[in-house]
Amino acid sequence: MASLNPFRPSRAKQCRCKCKSHCLVFNASTELYEGDGKMVSRSTRDNHAKDDKLLATLEQGASQNRTRHDGPSRAPTVQTDTQLDRQRNWIRLCEEEILLLSEFPVSDPMHPLEFANNPSDHGEYIPPTPTELVQPNRGTFALSGSRANTSFLTAEYRLCELATTLSTMERSDEAEALAVRLHEELSFLSQQKAVHWAQQRIHIQPGRIVVNTGDFL
Repeated sequence: MASLNPFRPSRAKQCRCKCKSHCLVFNASTELYEGDGKMVSRSTRDNHAKDDKLLATLEQGASQNRTRHDGPSRAPTVQTDTQLDRQRNWIRLCEEEILLLSEFPVSDPMHPLEFANNPSDHGEYIPPTPTELVQPNRGTFALSGSRANTSFLTAEYRLCELATTLSTMERSDEAEALAVRLHEELSFLSQQKAVHWAQQRIHIQPGRIVVNTGDFL
């Protein structure tokens, strides 16, 4: 993905997104999507556009199913099947995107991650809780806005966005499997951050701190 290239010139930081899948609100009484949208990054807007294309395809299929339907008695079944198919398709696309994200390096020992706080002043790295894991770039161990962090933050924000969307969906075996996969990928990012944090503590205060990074390698 081009957005993961840390040497690519940066794009405008924020733009208004009016996608149906994330940024507008569906009004059931009018059957219209309403609202002013949300201010998001251009990369997030591009991801939302992909989700909108899937939504449009699924809504078209649902409309065709309703047109072919002869009586009202089976309508709830058709609607339920359509919702399940939509969720399965979304999960499949997520799995493909996660695989693609995992193939790109998000950190480089030659270009260390840059933290918002000084590692020498804030003790050892503390792994995030499951709740904290899906809240990107927050807390003591947050990264700065440095260009060196672009690939890492792009991957982290997208994985957290997928996890948040998944949490609003119906539970199923496929959804549970995707939740586990997202947790694993986010945990891997946390482990990489832990290694960079520990290495910088050692480098900043040579001989004064002994850090065991065995749990993170």
